Amino acid sequence: MGRRNPITKIIKKVIGGIKKIIKGIGKFFSGIFGGFTPDIPDINTSQDAEGVTLTKAGSNLDIPVIYGFRRVGGRVIFAETGDSNNKFLWVVYVIAEGEIHSIQRIFIDDAQVHNASGGGTFAFNTVHNIDKGRYAGRLQLQVFAGTESQDQSRLANQSPSWSNKQRKLPGVAYAVMRYEWKKIESQADADNNPYTGGIPNVKFDVCGKKVFNFITHGGGEDLANDYADLTKAYSYNPINALGDYLMNPRYGVGLDKSEINADAFKTAALKCNRSVGYSGTQDGKILTCNAVLSTNTRLMDNAKLLLTGARAFMPYIQGRYKVKIEDGGNDTDILSTTVTSAFDVTTDHLVGSVSLQGEQKQNKYNQVIVKYVDPDLEFTEQEQVYKVTADRTADGEDLIGQFQFATIANKNMAYNIAKMIYEKSRKQRYIEFDATPELLAAEPGDIIRVTSDVLDLSTQTFRVTNMDFNEDGTVKVQAREHDATIYPHTSGEQIEIPAQPYLPSQYTLTPISPANPETPIGVAPPEDPEPPQDPDSTGDLVPGDPPEPAPLPPPSDPIIQGKVTSFMAESMDQFNARDDGVILTQAHCLLDGLNTINSSIVFRSGFQAPLGVRFKPTGDGKTAGIQFHIVVPTDTNINRIRFHVFSRDTGKLVRIDEVNISRADNEITAQITLENLSIDKLVRPMFYNSTLDQHYADGSVAPRNFGFQNLQSNSVNLPNLEGALNYSIQRDGGFIRASRTIVSGTATEEDLSQ
Repeated sequence: MGRRNPITKIIKKVIGGIKKIIKGIGKFFSGIFGGFTPDIPDINTSQDAEGVTLTKAGSNLDIPVIYGFRRVGGRVIFAETGDSNNKFLWVVYVIAEGEIHSIQRIFIDDAQVHNASGGGTFAFNTVHNIDKGRYAGRLQLQVFAGTESQDQSRLANQSPSWSNKQRKLPGVAYAVMRYEWKKIESQADADNNPYTGGIPNVKFDVCGKKVFNFITHGGGEDLANDYADLTKAYSYNPINALGDYLMNPRYGVGLDKSEINADAFKTAALKCNRSVGYSGTQDGKILTCNAVLSTNTRLMDNAKLLLTGARAFMPYIQGRYKVKIEDGGNDTDILSTTVTSAFDVTTDHLVGSVSLQGEQKQNKYNQVIVKYVDPDLEFTEQEQVYKVTADRTADGEDLIGQFQFATIANKNMAYNIAKMIYEKSRKQRYIEFDATPELLAAEPGDIIRVTSDVLDLSTQTFRVTNMDFNEDGTVKVQAREHDATIYPHTSGEQIEIPAQPYLPSQYTLTPISPANPETPIGVAPPEDPEPPQDPDSTGDLVPGDPPEPAPLPPPSDPIIQGKVTSFMAESMDQFNARDDGVILTQAHCLLDGLNTINSSIVFRSGFQAPLGVRFKPTGDGKTAGIQFHIVVPTDTNINRIRFHVFSRDTGKLVRIDEVNISRADNEITAQITLENLSIDKLVRPMFYNSTLDQHYADGSVAPRNFGFQNLQSNSVNLPNLEGALNYSIQRDGGFIRASRTIVSGTATEEDLSQ
C-alpha cells in the first residue's frame, strides 16, 4: 500500500491539471436555471419600480445603467441660485450612464414638461425655452446624451460657479434646469406659480444605453473589434444588453472580447427578436429588456438580473462565456420543439450511483405571481398571475410562488413567464450522476437523453445544468428533466433527434455555428430600431425579407450568407503535383448546408427509396452506388457538381465524378449516382464553374442534419453531405455493385458481391 501512495498523488495532480486546462466546463451564471428552485436575485431597493423614479441628492449616489425604455429620477449633483433677488435656480441632475439614445418625456413634480413643438422628446445639447404648459416662460433646460466628448453646458455656465471648472461629465447623461422664480404680489401670481418650494423633483422617460448589436456580428467566436471600437446603437434586445454589461470596463464586468463567444450571443439575440402573437391582433418580440441597473449592486448580480429576464443562462466553456436561452431546445428557433440530443446516456456511461429527485412541495406551485414594471401604467409595478386551483394540496392549501422580474415591461411576457415557472415546478425532475469522460461531448445547456432500467427511464430528455471533473477522471453531471412543450409560444409535441455518433479519427466533422436572426408601449416601445423577425421559407430567422441573390463575384471578393465563398483553383494535375502529399485536410472540408429531398440519402442496401429518389439499374440488371438529389446554389455561373475521389492512403486525387446541375422552373437540383467507392477512398463534393475551370465550396452557415440508414440498418444523422458520404464509406466498407430487383419503386437486395 505504501508504494501506491505516490502514484495516487501523481494521478490527483494530473487530474488537477486537466481541471485547470478545461476550467469552467460547467461553471455558469443563470437566472431561472440556477438550481432546482428558480434562482432570481433579490431586487435592490434602488432598482425597484418606485425606487428608480425618486429624485435623490448627494455626491455618493450610484449612477444607474438603463437598457431599453424606463423612467428614472434625477440625481442632484449641483444646485445654485443667482441673478437679482436670486430669481434663478440652476440644478444639474445626473440621469444615467451614457451614451443614451433619447429622452422621450420629462416630468417636474409629476407635471409633464412640453417642449416648443408641444411634444415630449428633447434634442440633446440644445437649450430649450419652455413656452407651453405649466412651466411656460419659467423654465429653460438642456440635456446631454453622455458621450465621452460632450461639451460643457452653456446653460449651467450661466450660474455663478459652474463655469469655474471644467465640468463636461464625460460618459454621463445629465440634464440642466434653470428654474425662474417670480415675486408673488397678487393671488394671480400665486395661482400661476408652478413651483412648490425646494428643489423640484424631476423624472425622465429614457431610451437607454446604446449597445453593440450582436445580430450584426459577422461570425466566429471573436468579435471584430474591442469593446471601445464596436459600433453601438439603441436596442431592446436582452442579449445585447447583457453583452454590453459584461464587456463595459466602466460600470460593467469589463470582460475582454476573447472571453465572449460572439457566435453564441448572436444566436441568442436572434432568438429574442422572434416575432410572436401576444393577444388579439397584437404582435411583438418574444423577449425584450427594459432594465435599470444599480452600479452599487454586485456585478454578477446585475448580470443575473439580465439573464433572468432573458430566460437565459451563461456557461463558461473553454475560456469563454456562452449564453443560451431556456426554450424548447432547438439550436436556432426559439419556438421549435425539435431538439437534438447532444449525448445518449446509457448504463455503459454511468459510473456509480444515480440520484433522481422528484418535485418537492417547497418549489411546487399551483399559483405563480410575476411582478413587472408596466410603462402603460406610469411605470408602476404590476402583477400577472397564473393559477390552477385544481392543483392545490389535498387539504386545500395554495402553493404560491412570487417572483420579481426587473427587466420585463410587458404584461404578456410576464404572464408567459408565470405559466412557464408553474409548468417547470411540476414537470421537471432533477438527476445527478457520475459518468465516463465521453459525456464531455455535452456542455451545460445541452439536451441529453438518459436510459436506465433501475430508474425506469427510456431515452428521457434532460437539460444539463452543471458539469465538473472528479479526481478519478469521471465527469459529474447535473441535469433537469426537459419538456419542450412548456415554453412560451411553442406548439406541437417534442421531437427528438438522436445524438450524433462518434466518427473515425481520420475524418473529422466540424459543424458550423448557426447563422446568422396604435399599440401599448409594452408591445411596441418607442424608437425600436429592430423590428420583430419572421422565419423565411427555409425556417431560418432573417431580419425582414431575404435579400435577392447577388451575382457570383471573382474569387477574391467572396459573398456571405449561404453563397459560394471558398475558391480552389487546383485541377487534378495540380492536386497531385503538390509537395506536401496530403491534400485532404480539415481546412478543405468546407461543403455544408446542402439539402436532400425528404432529408434522406439512400444507400445501396435493401431499403425503400423515398419519393423522388430511385435506383439506377445497369445494363446487366445491377445497380451501382448511391443516388440522391441535392439543392444547389442559384447562381447560374455554377453549372456542375464535382465529386473528387481521393486515395485515403496517399491523399492523392484519383478521379473526378461530375454531374450537371439541372435548372428547370423553380426547382434547382442535381441527381447524382456514385459507384465503386471502397473503404480506401474519401470523397469531397465541390461546386464547379466549367467556363472558368474553378471549384467552389458552399459557404452556407446554417448546417442541415442528413438522416439516412447505413448498411447495418443503423440510423445516422450527420451535419453535411460530405460527412455522410465519407462516414458511410469508412464504416460500411464502401459502395459496391449489388444485384437488385426493382419492384414498384422498391429496391430489394438479392446478393452482394465485390
